[in-house]
Amino acid sequence: ILGRDADIAIRYVAAAARRKRGGGRSLFSIDGVPVISADGSRSSQIRGDSAVLGHRLLHDDDGRAWRGWFAAANLAGFDGARHQYFSDYSLAIAAALQGQGALLGAAAFIQPELRSGRLVQLGRTRVSFGSYWLLESRDRSTATLRAAFSRWIDAEVRKS
Repeated sequence: ILGRDADIAIRYVAAAARRKRGGGRSLFSIDGVPVISADGSRSSQIRGDSAVLGHRLLHDDDGRAWRGWFAAANLAGFDGARHQYFSDYSLAIAAALQGQGALLGAAAFIQPELRSGRLVQLGRTRVSFGSYWLLESRDRSTATLRAAFSRWIDAEVRKS
């Protein structure tokens, strides 16, 4: 419990959550973006959202994230698509890198692969997965330490 067990915390709040409880401030948001291996892409065929339909959908959940993306893209075809479920997100990323399908990747976590060109984005639609929040107690005795941590975490977020 913040204030009793901890003076500062970082909390992830899923976009599907009703609303974030308590105070705090947003550090950064996580958006989902469809990506495939650069080896299996043709630039003329990846610009539209419908390009996703030609690929197996890779995911580490019950399909909720992809369903949300299909709705945001105003695209039918989720139920008729081929799917591959992974018990771990890193396995889904590895499968996408090996050309096994399209991943709805957390943009913040796959930036190195996008920058290097190993993964390429399909279409234009992004969906919000959620955001990370910094929560702090109001204990005056730890204010200086919390402020130092807050400055440090802000600098780290700006770097990425």
